[in-house]
Amino acid sequence: MQYKKTILVVGASGFIGSNIADRLPDDYRVVRAARSYKNIEDLKYKYIDLDQPETIRAVLEEVKPAVIINAAGNISRSVDVDANARSTKVLLDVCSRSADFVELVLVLGSAAEYGQISDSVEAVDEDLPRNPTSQYGVSKKNEIDQAISYEAPTTMRIAVLRLFNVIGSGMNTQQLLPNIAHQLKDLADGRKSLVVVSRKDAMRDFIDIVDVCSVINLIIKSYKKMSYNVYNLGSGKSTSVEQLVKLIAKEFGIKDNVIIKNTSNTPESKVASCSNNSRLEKDFGKIELTPLAETIGRIVRS
Repeated sequence: MQYKKTILVVGASGFIGSNIADRLPDDYRVVRAARSYKNIEDLKYKYIDLDQPETIRAVLEEVKPAVIINAAGNISRSVDVDANARSTKVLLDVCSRSADFVELVLVLGSAAEYGQISDSVEAVDEDLPRNPTSQYGVSKKNEIDQAISYEAPTTMRIAVLRLFNVIGSGMNTQQLLPNIAHQLKDLADGRKSLVVVSRKDAMRDFIDIVDVCSVINLIIKSYKKMSYNVYNLGSGKSTSVEQLVKLIAKEFGIKDNVIIKNTSNTPESKVASCSNNSRLEKDFGKIELTPLAETIGRIVRS
């Protein structure tokens, strides 16, 4: 088969990276790279450690990707809030020396970069000042600042896709939605009488991983017409944890009102819980997004 281009997905063993690699167009050659597969005999993966430039250089010279998607990054590394920024700089440095074939580097950001926002802000756009309050948010802000300020060769584009709360099948079971689903299954089976969350009034913008992958495919196909280097992506709708519990409960056939217990007595400060996707749609057209109830149904049944 004659492929249009080669796409390298770095961090392809994680939830987001693996989904991206699985859903890239069939007419592109997809190469998966991950650090965690160094000693595993899985020919599907190439070994890349973003702290070791020689591993990046070796893979780039072998597969010569036109597009690189950086989905790497670990929350546990956020204790060192500059770790992800350093790793991304190493990647960009190596890519710059291979700019004769690397055309686009797409780095994934996070809504956690915004931190606490004003109560007057509804949909969050890319120009809103970022003031992260968590170590993870600081680490992602530092990484994205590194990416957007990097002086790349004129033949290589660097773009950032700032993701809100990504959900889908295969999520870490410790994350909010799978955790609630597990509690509700116990409730449906008679092993629990209530659901425990931090704050049921906390608000989030949940975006289906399938929709994230569709947008990434749009960017890959049309990146030469990008007017910006940073794009926000969420559902554009704010959902409370209480609403989330009710939607998941419906999937388990729970018709009675679910008792929800808060572990915190303090209401959460307002955070970026509703993405403004207008910049993305201005460049790439109307984006069709999956209803939250449909996404939840797929996750619960998986």
